[in-house]
Amino acid sequence: MLILIAIAAAVIIIACTLAEAFGNDEIFTEGQRSTAPCVDTEFVPTPKDVEYIKETKRVIVEALGEDYIEGIMELKALEERIDKIKPLCEALGELYELEDVTFELCYDEYNYKSCGKYSPKEKKILINTYFLAFDNSEIITDFIDTVLHECRHAVQMKMLLNYDKKDYRWYSGDKAVEGFAKNIRQGIITPKENIKAYREQATERDAYAMAALILAGDKEGGI
Repeated sequence: MLILIAIAAAVIIIACTLAEAFGNDEIFTEGQRSTAPCVDTEFVPTPKDVEYIKETKRVIVEALGEDYIEGIMELKALEERIDKIKPLCEALGELYELEDVTFELCYDEYNYKSCGKYSPKEKKILINTYFLAFDNSEIITDFIDTVLHECRHAVQMKMLLNYDKKDYRWYSGDKAVEGFAKNIRQGIITPKENIKAYREQATERDAYAMAALILAGDKEGGI
């Protein structure tokens, strides 16, 4: 009986979290990063996360080619680079089963501190293509990292939606999902408030770590 009560209480908490998340357009924000993504050596991915990482690597190569950073930089026109990225966004949306989420690629040089954002309220992933215009491999890598990071936030939300049934392909496990719910209910820390605490909170640490593991090679600690 106590176990059933605990499960029911957890489901109620998750439901309240979802209501809050879908009513708040500022939950998942993404600030500009000054360095290429690095692997969080203390982050331990679940077996499902490992599958997610490997499948994402496969989709990236299929959509962009093996040397995709160099391939993007070989394209001189921003419009060509954006056209190259669009199939990746579509493929990731399909892989992650984000059928109700749309990608919006927009150029905003005046909002240069914002690389991207996931809006659960609008069901949109917005990516600033301003960062795709640079002939700099670290910035291009950071752009791809942002796409993966914001996709992960959408995946986190889908995990929360499937907490009771646990039938979502990329469900990481109750521990991770309950951590996301607690993080949202306690209040998301923004980069302006405390950049260190922002990166260490459950939703952001997971998104940063997963994107970094996807992009890292074997020598950098990738999977």
